[in-house]
Amino acid sequence: SWLNASNMTGSNGLYGDGFHISGWKSADDPGTRKCDVLNTMVYTYNQGVILSGLRGLWLATGSQQYLSDGHRLVNDVLLATGWPNKGSQQWEGLGRGGVLEDACDSSGSCSQNGQTFKGIFFHHLAEFCRDIRPQELRFLASANRTGDGEDGWQYVYEWHQARCRTYRPWIEHNANAALLTK
Repeated sequence: SWLNASNMTGSNGLYGDGFHISGWKSADDPGTRKCDVLNTMVYTYNQGVILSGLRGLWLATGSQQYLSDGHRLVNDVLLATGWPNKGSQQWEGLGRGGVLEDACDSSGSCSQNGQTFKGIFFHHLAEFCRDIRPQELRFLASANRTGDGEDGWQYVYEWHQARCRTYRPWIEHNANAALLTK
């Protein structure tokens, strides 16, 4: 609830780089002392780290809303790469032609940190969509996390996995794009 109400996303549904203190210059001149200015710069990794958290919250609570929020974010990322228009060179916010990029990629000006951001996104997407582990399965089954009967969590999990499978063409497109840069 806090994250959804934090106004950390722009109209495209993507997370900005975080809040900063208005007027901050130094410890001696701390400005308002309130984190009230959103840095609207969008990075690929910022989108990814949210996905792992949302999966964890689903496991802890059984609330399908966390997975729904995650899938909405993944869809926003895909749209921000221009997907499914693979031929477009128009910058869409996180890439073009369906390829995930940060703003520094096309100019070759990414720092070593920036060069890893796409990997961080895909790591967290893989975590969000991975198969359920045996201990998680036991936890969900014993806790009856959704309150929808014995197999309510199972229905949600199968729905989630089906949604995750739809990302495969985009992931393959990005893997091929990465291979072409060798």
